[in-house]
Amino acid sequence: ITKTEIYTEYTYQLRPELKGKRPLLIPTSHEFCIEMVNLTRNKALTYEAIDKLSNDFGMNAWEFKGGFTGVKGSTEVKPWCNHVWQGETKIRKVKA
Repeated sequence: ITKTEIYTEYTYQLRPELKGKRPLLIPTSHEFCIEMVNLTRNKALTYEAIDKLSNDFGMNAWEFKGGFTGVKGSTEVKPWCNHVWQGETKIRKVKA
């Protein structure tokens, strides 16, 4: 006997407003962002796995992702990086 299970997995992607305007990673990308992009290229992560991670600043990776980002040509600093956790909801059959 099987049942249908709905679940969501996440990959580390460029913020939607930046897609097409810059590459996924740039030379000044946070080390955490580089690691997460490389990690999720071949394997998506669960919310629980992401929630256990900390970024380079010791902050929760689910909430803060890679950390702060400076605005080019300005002294402004945005309280987020250039990436987001992009979810994909899937369905699978599992033993009941």
